Amino acid sequence: MNNLDKNPNGNISELVECYSGFEYAERPSAFYWNGQHIKIEKIINTHIDPQGKHFLVETSNGEVFELYYSIFSNEWHISQP
Repeated sequence: MNNLDKNPNGNISELVECYSGFEYAERPSAFYWNGQHIKIEKIINTHIDPQGKHFLVETSNGEVFELYYSIFSNEWHISQP
């Protein structure tokens, strides 16, 4: 499996698995980074603004990543702070 996924708008987006109950992207549970499936151990911080949702997460191997979901473009973005 590759680390990119086409979203419903046809754009390339980074692939994030998330729990979606009442609304989409309530909390991420795993993501693909450099071709590897990475499980999220804990969510350190969450911030929601008018453009999207920010999650600072720690992975099962202790690395920290920032995951951002853009509401308007329906895309995920992953970075390391």
